[in-house]
Amino acid sequence: MKKLSIICGLTILLGSIVTADEVLKHQVDSKTFESPNKHFEARVVDFNKKDKFVEARIYLREKANKKVFVCDLTSADGEHGRYVLKATWTPSSKFFIFSTESTGLHSVWHTTTFFFSVDQSHFYRLDDAIGSVVGGDFSIDKNGRITLEVRKGADDVKKTIDLETLGKLSPIEEEQKSPSE
Repeated sequence: MKKLSIICGLTILLGSIVTADEVLKHQVDSKTFESPNKHFEARVVDFNKKDKFVEARIYLREKANKKVFVCDLTSADGEHGRYVLKATWTPSSKFFIFSTESTGLHSVWHTTTFFFSVDQSHFYRLDDAIGSVVGGDFSIDKNGRITLEVRKGADDVKKTIDLETLGKLSPIEEEQKSPSE
């Protein structure tokens, strides 16, 4: 079975987050999320490679210095990646959180959830800290606490967490990547 390789990294760009080549090749949709403090912009770009399933790539841009952080959830065959179900910023603008679902109908119950930490400049897999996230929906209160469902044994239970107090997590596999790749 092919493994999904999630590639996240930092790229410095002079212009736009998404290159013209990507738009012309495989892009089918994109949605932009501006942080509440207006210092960051996240763009979720959906791709359809080889006319199979839609998969996503997330570009997070720091507006002041044009740094772009990329989280690539696409797969080479278009069947082993992930697409974004829901995405939003926390009210503090410190975290961008997004839930995903597998393409190719693999593990449809599991909605791996990721977040980007502005302070750490890395993407993280929330599931690594709290267990398997299910359902894909989550809510964020005015203090930035996230409520979502987590699989515990045979049951799904609601869990509320504060990303600032999660403790030390390892960033997901990182590699420098240009958005045009």
